[in-house]
Amino acid sequence: MADFTLPAPVSESDTEDSVRHVRVGWRVSKVLGAEITVVNCTETSAFPVYRDWETFGLPGMKVKWEYALEKAGQLGHVAYRHGKLECTFESPDDQQRFAEIWRRHIGKMPVFEPC
Repeated sequence: MADFTLPAPVSESDTEDSVRHVRVGWRVSKVLGAEITVVNCTETSAFPVYRDWETFGLPGMKVKWEYALEKAGQLGHVAYRHGKLECTFESPDDQQRFAEIWRRHIGKMPVFEPC
C-alpha cells in the first residue's frame, strides 16, 4: 500500500513446542516498521497459518492486522482469510489520510467502526 519495498525481515524469536511454531520478527526497525508474528501448527497443515502485523512509527496512526492463510482445497493453493484490522488515529486528518491510501490501493473507502 505504501508504494515501496520493505527490507528483508529480521527474526527476533523462533519457538516451537509439540503443537505450534511461533516466529516473531521485524520489517525495517522497532522505531519505524512492523512487528510480525507467524503462528503455525507443527502437527498438521489442516490449521491455518496465522499472521499478525503491528506497525510502529507511522505518523498519526497505529495499525494492527490479523489474518490467516489456509489450504484452499488443492495442494499449493492458499486462501487468505482476514481476521481483524484495528487502526488507532491521533486525529481525524490521520484517519482521512489512511482512508485515501486504502481507497487508492483497495478500490473502495474503508468503513470505520468504534472499538
